[in-house]
Amino acid sequence: MANIFCWRNLRQGRCLVLLFGYALGIVLGCAITLTFDFRHVEPASAVNVKRELIPLSNDEVIDSTHSPSHHRLRAEAPHVPASHGIHSISEHHLKNLLYVGVLPTDDIKLSIDSISHTWGQTVSKLAIFLPKDTQVESGSDNTQILKVLEPSGDALGPPMWPSVLNVIEYIYDNHRSQYKWFLLSSERVYVNIYALHEISDNAGPRDIVYTGHMSLEAGETPSHYCKSDAGVLLSQEGLVKLGSKLKDCAKMNSDPSWDSWLGKCINQTLGLSCFKIFSKHFVVDKLRTSRSPDELWKPNSIFSKALSIFPVVSSEHMYTLHYYYSSIELKRSMDRVSYFNSLMSDTCQELPQNILQTDVVQSDCSAVIPDEKEEEPEKANSEIKQRVPLRRFKPANKFQYQHWRYFDPFYLYTDDTLEPYVSVKAFKYYSLELKRAIQEAVHVVNKRHHPVRVKFKRLHNGYVRHDPLQGNEYIIDATFMERRRGRRMFNERVRILRPLASNFILQSSKNDKDEKVHIVVPISDVTHRCFEFLGMFANVSLATKEATHLVLVVFGDKDLIEIEEKVDMYKKTYAEAEISIVKGVGTFSRAKALDQGMKSLESGDLTFFCDVDMTIERPFLDRCRRNTVEGRMVYYPEVFKLYNPKFVPVNNRKISRKQGHWVNYGYGMLCIYKSDYDAIGGLNTEMLGWGGEDVDFFEKVLKSKLEVLQSPDTGLIHRWHPNVCAQDTTNKYNRESCIKSRAEALGDKTELARYIYDIMEKHPELT
Repeated sequence: MANIFCWRNLRQGRCLVLLFGYALGIVLGCAITLTFDFRHVEPASAVNVKRELIPLSNDEVIDSTHSPSHHRLRAEAPHVPASHGIHSISEHHLKNLLYVGVLPTDDIKLSIDSISHTWGQTVSKLAIFLPKDTQVESGSDNTQILKVLEPSGDALGPPMWPSVLNVIEYIYDNHRSQYKWFLLSSERVYVNIYALHEISDNAGPRDIVYTGHMSLEAGETPSHYCKSDAGVLLSQEGLVKLGSKLKDCAKMNSDPSWDSWLGKCINQTLGLSCFKIFSKHFVVDKLRTSRSPDELWKPNSIFSKALSIFPVVSSEHMYTLHYYYSSIELKRSMDRVSYFNSLMSDTCQELPQNILQTDVVQSDCSAVIPDEKEEEPEKANSEIKQRVPLRRFKPANKFQYQHWRYFDPFYLYTDDTLEPYVSVKAFKYYSLELKRAIQEAVHVVNKRHHPVRVKFKRLHNGYVRHDPLQGNEYIIDATFMERRRGRRMFNERVRILRPLASNFILQSSKNDKDEKVHIVVPISDVTHRCFEFLGMFANVSLATKEATHLVLVVFGDKDLIEIEEKVDMYKKTYAEAEISIVKGVGTFSRAKALDQGMKSLESGDLTFFCDVDMTIERPFLDRCRRNTVEGRMVYYPEVFKLYNPKFVPVNNRKISRKQGHWVNYGYGMLCIYKSDYDAIGGLNTEMLGWGGEDVDFFEKVLKSKLEVLQSPDTGLIHRWHPNVCAQDTTNKYNRESCIKSRAEALGDKTELARYIYDIMEKHPELT
């Protein structure tokens, strides 16, 4: 048929074209068929993208120019979780995930303590490799102390490569099949195991991974190696391949740096260089910015996804980082709890009534979960149950209701203080808390307008209140702006909850009831009030043999003679009484008197700055001891100041609204160690008279490393006395403060109003 067709179309020249087409089709068909015989067929598991490396023989060497392909990373994009990109690793996976070998270069004991109590608790296994002649105690359940390094002399320093070769051999022989990842680092590194998921998600179980903070090795054939600064990470397959080549590496020329030697070893035997794509997880913090909370907690911080951070310069720095990464994991866990609480609450609304009446789900939509401990069924169903609240705090009466407080960009308006508002910027707590609430609001708005990305533009106003069961609740009205496109601006109202965090142990408690308290009291022209103070002190301290030492700093010769006679009388009555008198030098000022009294004491003495009009009760002395920690904490008790007896009704209870008020605006009474007083710089003795010196010193304390504990103390009562504010004072601020203090101490506004009304009734012409 083809021949007939060709013959008929010969004159038109079509037959030749048709025959050529037949021939070309036959050739292409044969070629395609033959290629099937040489094509590699992926196994069924490849459908799930779980690729494996082609096994290498012992004599096989990978070409370094193709090294990235031999990592065979997964093609899919990594999952980025909500909480700062860090996602949960379960207890089961943590058990066999990461083995960390620490090679200390500095204070070994400090390293073991700080690491074992922070990130060492989170990794699967922690081994600290030490020189053979090191005198240290054995490790904990999770920490192994191995003395396998060769001694390097008197001074500590980075271990040499032969010692590290022994370490790698030990890990290869004993642990290569037990863990998925292996990290070698110094003691000045913080390891965040929760960031390992991103590397794990991008590397298959048989992938050879050699990564860390990348550096270039100069030479005839330059190559990248992983520096030991932030640690060197090897996958399980990488350790297995490296272990089989260690004999070849041992023959290599020595290198002063073990990380450089390891890089050459891996490059020459396995053909691999330090893998660049994971280097971002190994942070070398040359500027020490990781010590700053503002840098750590800012959005998109480079530290949030870091697997390791170098250098950690102190144990305080180590604990700061541990708190930071723990808070990220806590936030992620609480997000999941919040999600399931919301899910259960929504589902509960649709449950039939007969289920709501059972013991499993209550009518208020709270689940009752039995304890997981092995108990008798009856006991588990009746006694050992815990409730999981899914609803907000619901007040039962007007006293339990939590009021909302209003704020704008500049002020927080509240009824908690005497002033109707406080400055947001002046109070750092409000400023930081509001800033973090706004950051949460931006996340909420971004979810609403996904995939459009927005940023915060300006705050209009808002409301905040504290829910005792949940945390701080915010309603924020603000303007947001699109990051791209037309940069459109729009207003949004966002209601968010900043939840409460779990408990953290900040410091151990102090309980030294026998510690002596040195009470320093300035005296000037108040001899009769000093006698009243001595009588009170004798009853509270001398008669009870309390561990105290009274230091009276007296200005004025007349006062000095009378007070010395009174003190001698008490010393005769109480043989163990410790009362010292320091003669004041120069013109009197409270700051100068207290400073001269402090100079008479020893460095480690616990002191209490006291006024002569103070009534002290014994429990206060115990609180002074427990709330003051040398080098760490200062105690500022808020005293209860009694009103003028002329305006106070008869009442046996000293602490009441009508009797007086808490002095939360004064900082003259405090408990502090002499060593801390000297370290801060002491009181400003250039300030004259009374007032001002306490505020100045309080601000010095706040700027120091000391923590301030300020709280009302029922054991300190300030007796009322007439107060005269000098007209000729050179300090206008001191005079204003004196007048305000005098007005505050006059009386309760209700009693003052009653007094004024009585006068108006008797003298109508005054109305």
